[in-house]
Order: sequence, then structure tokens, then C-alpha cells
Amino acid sequence: MPFSLGRGDIIKVHFSPQKGFEQSGWRPAMVLSPLAYNQLSNFVLLCPISNTENQWFYFVDIPNNKNVKTTGKIITDQIKSFDLSARRFQHVETLPDEVIIDVLSKVTTLFEH
Repeated sequence: MPFSLGRGDIIKVHFSPQKGFEQSGWRPAMVLSPLAYNQLSNFVLLCPISNTENQWFYFVDIPNNKNVKTTGKIITDQIKSFDLSARRFQHVETLPDEVIIDVLSKVTTLFEH
């Protein structure tokens, strides 16, 4: 992989093809998987980002501040696995730690009893 992506990085990647209500098209996403996994596998786990006005427990708002230019909500219950060696992608920026912690907290609830 030409760029070493780590958890919390925002990339733009093509999500198509899609089915049903899945996110589609060229869009931003947050890298969920850690750097070590991404470097070993060529795969990354991603959470898509949407500019929807809807509210949902599994959405994490990206803070509106001068340090983060990406806007929207991270959709933590639509985790996708992508082989980035086979897709075009663009690194955008890295989110602050507090957002990453919030995302991981939401994802963890998906796997609890």
C-alpha cells in the first residue's frame, strides 16, 4: 500500500457497487482498523461518513472546527472491508483522538451481549 493508513485516518474511496440503503459512490470514510493490521493485509476496515441530517445512536458527529475539514457523521454500524490495493483512494486527514474513542465505543456496543 503506497500510504500507511491508521485508525482515525479519513480517506475518500469509491463505495460502489452497493445494495439497499448502503452508502455508495466516491465518499469519505474513517479507517477503523489499526495500522499494524492494515500494513499486514492490504485490507482496511472503514466506517462511511454521511452528511445526513438524521440522528441515530450509531452516528458519531465529526466536530465542526478549524482543525478538521471533513464534515458529517461517521456511520459506525456500516463497517466495510476494502482491499485498497485494488481501489483508488485519497488520504484526506486524521481525526482527533476523542472522535476515534467515540467511534470505538459505538462499534464495541455492536458486539456486546
